[in-house]
This record gives sequence, C-alpha cells and structure tokens, in this order.
Amino acid sequence: MLSASATTSKPVAAATDPPSMTTASQTFSNKFGFDTFDSPFHTPSLFVTNAPMKNTDVFNKFYTNLDVFNHQSPQYANQLSPEFYSIMADVESSGTRTPSPKTESLTTATAITTTTTASTNTARDPFRMEPPFLYHPQHQRKNEQFFQPTPDALNIQNQLAGANEVIQTLVKQMNQKNLEIERQRVTIVNMQTTLANKDLEYKDQEQLMSKKLNEMMCQLALYQSFLKSKGFDLSCLNEESSDARLYDLTEDKHAARRADMFEADMSNCSLEKSCSSSLSSVSTHTASALAASERKANPNTAEYRRMLDKNVNIDWSLLVDRIIKETDQQASIFMQQKLKCATTEQKQLIFKATLEQAYELMTNRFGNFLIQRLLELGTPEQIKALVEKMKGHTLELTCEPFGCHVVQRALDCVDETSKASLVSELLVRIPETITHKYACHVWQKVFEIRWQHSGPPIMKHIHQALEQQWSRVALDETGSLVIQNIFENMTETDKRPILHEVLNNIVPIAKGQWGNWVIQHILEHAEKNDDRERAFQVVIDESVQLSMDQFASKVVERALRIGGQQFMKKFIQYTSSNNAKYRPRMALIDIASDQYGNYVVQWLINNACEDQKVFICRLIKRHMVSLRGSKYGQRVAFLVDKVLRNHEINTYPTSSSSTSC
Repeated sequence: MLSASATTSKPVAAATDPPSMTTASQTFSNKFGFDTFDSPFHTPSLFVTNAPMKNTDVFNKFYTNLDVFNHQSPQYANQLSPEFYSIMADVESSGTRTPSPKTESLTTATAITTTTTASTNTARDPFRMEPPFLYHPQHQRKNEQFFQPTPDALNIQNQLAGANEVIQTLVKQMNQKNLEIERQRVTIVNMQTTLANKDLEYKDQEQLMSKKLNEMMCQLALYQSFLKSKGFDLSCLNEESSDARLYDLTEDKHAARRADMFEADMSNCSLEKSCSSSLSSVSTHTASALAASERKANPNTAEYRRMLDKNVNIDWSLLVDRIIKETDQQASIFMQQKLKCATTEQKQLIFKATLEQAYELMTNRFGNFLIQRLLELGTPEQIKALVEKMKGHTLELTCEPFGCHVVQRALDCVDETSKASLVSELLVRIPETITHKYACHVWQKVFEIRWQHSGPPIMKHIHQALEQQWSRVALDETGSLVIQNIFENMTETDKRPILHEVLNNIVPIAKGQWGNWVIQHILEHAEKNDDRERAFQVVIDESVQLSMDQFASKVVERALRIGGQQFMKKFIQYTSSNNAKYRPRMALIDIASDQYGNYVVQWLINNACEDQKVFICRLIKRHMVSLRGSKYGQRVAFLVDKVLRNHEINTYPTSSSSTSC
C-alpha cells in the first residue's frame, strides 16, 4: 500500500514531455486514483482492477489486464504511446513493487507524472483501480474464489495422496520383509551346513568308539575266562545289588562267547603278558567296586527309599555333613524314618553321628527336625546327652528361627530337672526375649508346663523384670500373645499384677493394633466378675473415643456382643444423651458419621432388640440431613430409612418412648 506522503505529493513533470501526454496522464490519474512514480521498477501495475469482471459475454472475452483497461477507458488508452504500453507490460510481469521516495527525480522519458491524488479525483467506478494493483489482498481473494477447486476434486486428490502414502509404506515394509527373509535364509543355510558337518563328525566318533569298545569287551571277556580257569574268584570284587549281579552274569555269558571267537587270535600271546594284563584288569575292577561301595555309603535321593528296607552299612556322619553343609532335606527325612524302623545298634550309630554336630543340626533348616525326632524316640541317656549339648546355648537357640522349635520340643520331652535348667537360662534376659519374634513361642511353652513338684519361681522373676512395663508388652505383637497365654495358664496370684496394670491402662491398650486383643480377652474370659465389670464400665465411659478408633472399635463391638441387653441399654443411653457443654449434638450422631464408628452403630441397629432398634432409629432420624452429607453416615442413614419403612414410623421420638427404653 502507498504511504500518506506518497498520495499527497505533486512532482513536477519533465520539460521534455509533450502537452498531450501531460494532460492525458493527469486525466488518467484523476480517473483511476493512483500516483505515478519516476521509475518503471517502482511503478505499480495499471491494469489490475479492484472489482471482479462482470460475468457476461461482453467481459468474458477479455483475458488480460491490458484488454480490460482498453475496454473501460478507451479515451485515455488511445492517448498513450506504444512505448508506455511496453514498459507497463514489463512492469506488470516483474512481480511485487515497492513505492519510491517522493523526492526522487524522474529519469525515464516515458514516465507519467501526476499532479493530483487519486483519492480526490477518482469517480465511483466499479472498475476502480487502487495501488498496489497487481497484489491487492481483496483482489487476490476474489481471484482465488474464481479458481477454487470443487469438493469432488479435493476428495479425489486426498484419496490419491493417501493411497500413495499407503503404497509407499507397503513398499518399505515389503523391502524390510525381503531383507529379513534373506537373512533367515542365509542363517538356515549356515546352520544346515554346520549340522551336516557335526553329523559327519559324530558318525566318525561313534564308529571309532564302537570299535574300541568291542576290542575292550573282547579283551575283558578273555581275561575273565583266563582268571576263572586259574580258579580266581571274582565275586569278592562285585558287591553290588542283585540287579547288578544279574547284569554281570549276562555279560559273562556274552563274554564267554566272544572268548571262544577270539581264542585262536590270542593264543600267541605270552603268559607274562597275559598275567600283567590280568593284574591291570583286576586293579581296574577293584577301583570300580570301591567306587560302587562309596556310592552306597553316600546315596542319592532316589536310593533313600530303597535303603530303608535293607540292612546296609551307611556312613551316618557323611549324611549329617550333607544335612549341615548342603541343606539336604532328603537325608534328614531318611534319617528320621530310619529311626522309626532301625535296630538298637543302628539307632545308636545314628545318635552317635548326630551328637557330634548337635548344635549345628539344631540351628539347621532340616537338621532341627532330626534332633526333635531323637528327643522323641531316644533313650533317657541319649536325651540327657542332647540336653547337655543345649546347656549354655539355650538363649541363643531360643532366638533362632529353627532352634526355638528344638527348645520347645525339649521342654515337652525332658525331665523336670532338665526343664528347670533350661528355663533358668531364659530368666537372664526376660524383657528382650518375651517380645522376641521366636523366643515368645518358647515362653508360651514355659507357661504351659505343669510342674509335678515345686517349679522355679518363674513369674516372680518376670514380674521383677517387667514391672510397670506390661502396657508396652501388651501393645507388642508377640507380647500380646504372651499376656493372653499367661491369663489362660497361670494362677490368680501369678497374673494379678499383670491384670492390675492392664486394667489401669485400658484406653491406650485398646487403641493398639495388638493390645485390643488383650482387652477383648479380659472382657470375655476374666475369672473375676469385678475385673469384667471394671472393663465394661471403662468401655461405657470412653465409648465415644473408643468407638471412633480403628482398633478400639473392635473392643466396643465385642463388649456389645457379650455384654447382653443390659450393657447395650447403658451404652445407648450414654451415647444418646446431650452434653451441651462439650458437644453440640448427641454423641451417637458423631459415632455414626465416623469412619470406624459407623460400623458400631450399624451393629447396634442390626442386633438390638425391637424396642431399642426403633428408639435408636427415631433418634438418628432427626439428623438425617447431616448423615446423608457424610461419606460414612450415608450407610447408617440408609439402614435407618430401611428400619423406619418396615415399622412405618414417620414421626420424631416422644418423651414416652425415650423413657421406655
């Protein structure tokens, strides 16, 4: 577009221009509203119209801008010289033009100067031209409309382009597949060649080995026949099973036949050579017999079951080594089964081999079962010898994952004197072992012992070591089991200090993941009613916080389950009473809206008697809006609606109903 300064400038025409040209250019400028410039390289096109040509037969015959110009303004076109038309045609085809400075002088004789601006003198003509004429945006858009392709043509072009892409993709994939097929073909050819070569090598080696084997078999048969003829007994060299002996007899028959065939060939051999060869054969056979006996002494897994029914001589120490070093489960099982059916001498041999490495077996994954079986089936002397091996190591064995089982078995099988000696070693580190992952099982076995005579003061030492620490023990996973075991197996005097400390700390213990089981045990199995009543009363007094705790809510449910209708009535009255000083609404609604408390309220509604169920639902109905807005209260609200629909109750509770419950 032309700048404002360019449209208002009035350059002076050249003196050499004829008057007719000046007048024509001025009139031309006034008609078409544009400024001419000094250089043809800066002169815009004169023959591009702003408006589209009319779609008539008259205008359809004009195909060039020059024809359009001649048609619309013949009076001005006739005044222009042929040189002007040629210059403007060159400018027309030269592309985009840029306006020249307004002060630049005219250097071309054929340039047309204008004295007035196009904006003031141009008439309202539908074919009005405005600079830049060749690349006006509006004109460009209208030309694009004339030459815009149809939708069908575009659709076909898109389909062709897509088909071309698909074809190119398929060609690439086909080329890749061809390359892969070629590589695989080459690989297969190489493998076939290699296999053929290996097959030839294998056949050659097979023929060679077969030939050597036949030669050796013939020589062996000849040597055996020679030894038999000399009266040498070969049975002492072959102590294998019956199947092996049968196989040897069969081979002897075949060897005898071969010996007859090769007797003529070997007749030339000297006696010395035969004797030396015979001695070498005997030594070889002797070595093989020793290897067979060693295999018998060290059997594999498949031979264990067969050896149970035979009185074979086995190196039991070697089996014990396999259990310890190789963790051989089959060897341990074999020795345990052998103890059940073995003779007294065999049991003594097994015990002797086991006693040498007793501690290692006690801490072994499979060896501990062998020690336990010895404690069950051994003689009193053997059991006492094993206990002597355990003394001084009881504490370590108690904390071992496998040794703890041996200690528990020993407490079942040994006499009371040995039991007392084993237990006395545990009393050294009571706080650490009573909550230990493995030692806790040994302590439970200790509490289950029924002493025929006066036993050691175990509980006295335990109370001294764990005074004011039973709450911590109750909150521990294994300590919780130990306390429950004490409650079940110890006397009232022994467990009273523990009960007293636990009852004084019911709330924190009930909130523990493992401690809540201790409180549930007291609620259900306490021997004295005073202890049970005390625990029930604490549950009532702290029902709100206990019901809204993840683990203590289980204690509340257990109390409601075993407390009966009387306890349930007290619980409902306490949680449904309004305490405006501390709580704006009754506690039952808070419990029903809680993540864990809603289960307590649901249990109440499902298990209460008919009157109590109706009373609870009518109380909760006042707060249905709050419950429905709670994620967890929605469950209680749904249950209340269900109960009220069944009883057709649609009114709030009255004072008479509240007093009746």
